[in-house]
Amino acid sequence: MTKRKRSKAAREAGPAPNSAVPAHPAGGRILALGATIYGLAVALASGKPRPGTWGLDAPGYLPPAARLLVLGMIAAGIVLIWTAVFQKTADDGGAARRPRELGHHFPIWAPVTVLGVTALALSLLHVRSFLLGDQMVWLQNLRTGQFPLYSEPLAAVAWHGYVGVLGALGIAISERSLIFLPILCGSFALLLAWKISRFVTEDPVLRLMPVALISLLGTSQLFCGYIESYSIVCVAFLLYLFAALRFLRREGGAAFVGIALALAVGTHLIALVLIPSYLVLVLRSPVHAWRRALMLIVPVAAGLGVGWALALDPADLMRPFDILRVALQSSTQGTARPAALTLLVGKPLTELGNLIFLVMPVPALLIASHVVARAGQRRAPRNDLSFLTWATVPGVAAAAVLTLPGSPAQDWDLLAVAVLPAAVLGIFLALASGPKTFPRRLALGLTALSAASLLAFVLVNASEDAGTRRFKTIIAPSTTMSAHERAYANEKLVKYYTRRKDFDSVYVYAQRAEAAEPGNTRYWGNIGTALYNLHRYGEATRYFEEALRKGSDRVEVYYNLGLCYMRTQRYPEALKDFRISVDLGGEQPKYLNSLGMALLATGEPDSARATWLYVLKQWPDFQPTARALDYYFGKGSAGGRVPQ
Repeated sequence: MTKRKRSKAAREAGPAPNSAVPAHPAGGRILALGATIYGLAVALASGKPRPGTWGLDAPGYLPPAARLLVLGMIAAGIVLIWTAVFQKTADDGGAARRPRELGHHFPIWAPVTVLGVTALALSLLHVRSFLLGDQMVWLQNLRTGQFPLYSEPLAAVAWHGYVGVLGALGIAISERSLIFLPILCGSFALLLAWKISRFVTEDPVLRLMPVALISLLGTSQLFCGYIESYSIVCVAFLLYLFAALRFLRREGGAAFVGIALALAVGTHLIALVLIPSYLVLVLRSPVHAWRRALMLIVPVAAGLGVGWALALDPADLMRPFDILRVALQSSTQGTARPAALTLLVGKPLTELGNLIFLVMPVPALLIASHVVARAGQRRAPRNDLSFLTWATVPGVAAAAVLTLPGSPAQDWDLLAVAVLPAAVLGIFLALASGPKTFPRRLALGLTALSAASLLAFVLVNASEDAGTRRFKTIIAPSTTMSAHERAYANEKLVKYYTRRKDFDSVYVYAQRAEAAEPGNTRYWGNIGTALYNLHRYGEATRYFEEALRKGSDRVEVYYNLGLCYMRTQRYPEALKDFRISVDLGGEQPKYLNSLGMALLATGEPDSARATWLYVLKQWPDFQPTARALDYYFGKGSAGGRVPQ
């Protein structure tokens, strides 16, 4: 692009802003007052965390030293903001520098160092709480080689490819090896934040401010080794915003924007909220009608191409919407509260507020100060701000609607990505106009607030104990949530405590899941399993039998019921259920081994021995069967194998 064309494009896109100071004094005071109120709210909420303060109370789960650090950072940020608001720029003693005085290029090693430090920090602070989002489900799927596309086909494919690379390198699929894909996404997101910052200001030093604010959003928790799809989705959102802002500056082609939109929707269907912004971008583009038509075709063609490449079934794409419809219909079940007003008005507003406090407290304060500063003023419309507004409104609306059927504190990751354009809009609005100075105190104050908010959340989830306590708080019985979400949340605790072999706790949370959704046979089976592990075999038997009466066809229910029958000496019934287990679950060594035990107990020793010999032929290292053969049929009957 020539210098003249670049200059014309810059004029059409609006001035390149370079100030974080609200031009109107009232705007600055609103910013400082809002920061103060936010700091007090965090301090009060952290004193006694509750289900309704999940966006503010993260410091309350931290050890005293870490809590003091976070609250100290917030206090320091508030003081810096107040002093910046009342200081006079001219008398700042060099605190406010002209952009041209600071504008210089960074050394070549600077970006490499920053990326390296970022990756190291994300690795050290990686998520250790398995109760954050659906991490346990993803871990199980990735370990077993399952990659269901669900509503996030491209994200699932990316994980599939990553797991394939680990396998090719001979690296075991574990929590430790899986965290590096989100960390890699975090490094790429930092690069995109730097690229986006250029549309705020061209000055390299001043660009550090928007980069810091974008990088310190709550969405950065997604990059801390969080084994889920949303780190990939977040990068896709940022890529789309970058492509569109670049196009508005006449520096990039429309095809890139359309393809970026298709990729974003492919990573997760939540990106459908970006479509209105793309339509506005196309309709307001100063090109011929036929070119606008082509711009509309590009994302559709790219999306169809992605669907064809992944062999997507159109019916599968409707599955998430069917689930959402059912969830909305059942959203009032199990809340034990008046539904209409509380759920339809109060809950979206409250939960949306918590989401904003968790993900984007500083951009929200900047939006508020900008609205006050510009009240009653008329300004020429800016294409970038208009585009970001159209990306913001549908995302915020979708986040508010999704609070109804779900548990926003659990689904924070999905909702955080939905409001990401709102955070970017807040940063653009704050830096859109004003005197061409950059008070360091204000920059440091806003950065301290953002860093404190993110650090508290990251530290909580980097601790298994703190993360577990937080999760139990947000799903407490007093929380308003649908029956499905309550049952699902308690089942996550069932899985968590099963891993820890704390079967008393498993029993408690299995009962809570069943109480929330008594019609779900899986929860009856979970209670039975907990009772079996507590050696309460008679009670466990009744729960497994009830699960089958309610229509369960899960192989685990038949198998575990067979184990209960063996423990209570009901051998013929055990034999029947073990045979059903083999029919449903296929030839697995533990099923066949138990079948052999039942055959022996019902007076069929030859059949038992033949079954066990078959097991050792297929699975020579399966020691329970080798020990059983030697114990019941004499030493050496396992074919010379000596049990360990």
